Amino acid sequence: AFSVAAVPVEDYLHSAPEAFSSQGPSRGGHFKPDLAAPDGVSTRSYGAQRFFGTSASAPVAAGALAVRMSSEPSLSPREAAEDLRAWAWRGSAHWTQPDPGLGAGRLRLPPPEDLDSEGCASGVLQATLLLLPLCLLRRNRES
Repeated sequence: AFSVAAVPVEDYLHSAPEAFSSQGPSRGGHFKPDLAAPDGVSTRSYGAQRFFGTSASAPVAAGALAVRMSSEPSLSPREAAEDLRAWAWRGSAHWTQPDPGLGAGRLRLPPPEDLDSEGCASGVLQATLLLLPLCLLRRNRES
């Protein structure tokens, strides 16, 4: 299982996880969630009303996982998930262990040149997931 926390898309790089997102560690002492992804996103179904919750952030993470696996088809789902954890934005160079609310950090993909150019990794989905934190950071600085 791979668990995903919800973080508001507004100020994605600095917001705390949504209050309804569960936090770790688990009863068995495992850190959960695995990572955080944005919620409050616009979708074709929800439009301007936006889609909130871990039900929104989990598909964002699944999309990133699909991008990773399409860029290197020999990866297992576990290996691709480990890559997502390794690439997560932690917000601090001094972060040494998982956060109980954000897991490995906020979902992000590396620059396209760091991934194989095959599959959908070179398409719009990757650009959206890669640039989301940058666009939000820029928008928050302007406000």
